[in-house]
Amino acid sequence: MKYGRGDGSHPFDKHSLSLTGAGIFSRLLIGDRRTDRGSKAGVGQILKKKPIWTEFDPPKQVGTVNFYCWHYCTNAIHQIGGKSWRTWREEISNVLSSNQRRKKGSNLEVAGSWDPVSEWGLPCGRVYSTAMAVLTLEVFYRLPRTKSKGL
Repeated sequence: MKYGRGDGSHPFDKHSLSLTGAGIFSRLLIGDRRTDRGSKAGVGQILKKKPIWTEFDPPKQVGTVNFYCWHYCTNAIHQIGGKSWRTWREEISNVLSSNQRRKKGSNLEVAGSWDPVSEWGLPCGRVYSTAMAVLTLEVFYRLPRTKSKGL
């Protein structure tokens, strides 16, 4: 379940992991099996790209923080469950909790938020970054697993 060509020449190549997560999640919500070959392959691709916090550098167009991607990948892997979910849950929880702003000195207005350091965080701001991080972390509690066909 890969979009684009994979060689960087197609507009979807840059966002293929986000689309993979969203695609798997959507397919499971409409009743596809968790054991579907495409979903399993997509989860394998997601797990190869562990969530790492490297701030986006606009001139170089590089960075690893992608709240949108992390949100949909978390939803997809949560629906799949098993060892993949346990591994991803620990990794995403660690990266998000270790980068949440803490109370320090007089800068209390940002305490509890996440810095807008992703590609979309820069134009969308702190509210977007914080909302997406919170939505990602609440996947564990908010959305039950679907009653997928075949399980």
